[in-house]
Amino acid sequence: DEYYRQNESIGRADDVTKYRGLVDTYDPNEFVYDYEDFDTDKYNVDDYYAANRQAIIDKTSDQLQSTAAGAGIGRGTGAANQIATGVANKNEELYRDALQAMNQDRNFAYNLWNAKIQHGQNRLNQIRSATEAQMQMYGNLAQDYQQWNQDKAQAYMDLEKEKMNNQLSLTLASI
Repeated sequence: DEYYRQNESIGRADDVTKYRGLVDTYDPNEFVYDYEDFDTDKYNVDDYYAANRQAIIDKTSDQLQSTAAGAGIGRGTGAANQIATGVANKNEELYRDALQAMNQDRNFAYNLWNAKIQHGQNRLNQIRSATEAQMQMYGNLAQDYQQWNQDKAQAYMDLEKEKMNNQLSLTLASI
């Protein structure tokens, strides 16, 4: 014990106890990032239409009606067809713009969500690596401590054996 206290570099009994505790409590599942499913607060293309969509469609309709009237088409079927086609085209254009905005927004949100998961997993991987290194160091200390105790016991056994051999030699010499 006195020798061991003077050579703490090979570990102490409480290092062995600490190592045993670390091994008992080590759970690699703790080092997997638990993430929520990807979610967004905007669910369909309607959320991405221009706020003044109806005003744009109304203005398009008014412009086409004025153009038709100026061209002398009047309010007949031809004018109605032009107005309906123009409004439908403008509505389709607004839909494409809204769909593109929705896709860009979802892609951006997904990339942020994915980056958050990756950063979390990287952090946990670093923690796991540090924990494994700590356990390895404590394992080395535990092995050193066990070897030291075995060597100490062997040295004691060798001394006792030599002592008994010496006593036997002395006893045989005195006979």
